Amino acid sequence: MCEMVAGSMAAMMLADAGASCIKVELPSGDRARTYGQQPKAGVEDMGAMFATLNRGKKGVQVDFSTAAGQTQLKEKILTPQKVDVIFVDAGAAADSVAAWAASNQAICVCITKDKNEFETQAASGALFFQTDQGTGEKTFVNNFVNEKATACYAASAASAALFARGRGKGGQRIDVDMMGVAMHAGALDLTFTEMWMGLKEEPTTPNMTKLGGMTGFKSVGQIYQLSTSKDNKKFFAAALADAVSQGAAFALGAD
Repeated sequence: MCEMVAGSMAAMMLADAGASCIKVELPSGDRARTYGQQPKAGVEDMGAMFATLNRGKKGVQVDFSTAAGQTQLKEKILTPQKVDVIFVDAGAAADSVAAWAASNQAICVCITKDKNEFETQAASGALFFQTDQGTGEKTFVNNFVNEKATACYAASAASAALFARGRGKGGQRIDVDMMGVAMHAGALDLTFTEMWMGLKEEPTTPNMTKLGGMTGFKSVGQIYQLSTSKDNKKFFAAALADAVSQGAAFALGAD
């Protein structure tokens, strides 16, 4: 029940391992259908990306953005099957599907993508250690690297949850955030760059201009840092996510 790369690739990985998978699309179709070469003349909306990500799957279309569609999804597709894992993008259907999964001992992996691929690369700090070999400028990776990394995390999380369910833990909902994945996956690189400590301004590149001039991204150090405690003692700490930063603040008695 996911568009583009992350959820579809996560399910593809399980399908490659032998799972039976069903691709559920909105009537408008997955945007990934338009990416890449078409397999043969006369075949539309079956781009190479979509064909690759959804290999080995059955396909159905349901308008699960509506209440009626969610009812159809549950009664006609989910309930008749022995569903073990559902990958769903965050949105209107996610909570409803997660509730169904919880009552049916299934695993629901909800994938959040608040920013697109290039925005995620910029906001996560990847531009500070990604350089064009020809010009030396900071640049984007022209690939769905964060979508793919999120797929790996989602597939791993689903596999771990299935293992836990086999040990009597029951079904559960797992939330995977693409920005969190990007931060975690790039953590080791970020610790050795100026982006982490916020020593320099954000990079401006021709690529940013081409993509609409995305600016205003703070450094990781600016976003997740604690610098002064309540008793005005100075310290510096950096974290990879809001929850970690808030936890550190609580532990240190800082606002």
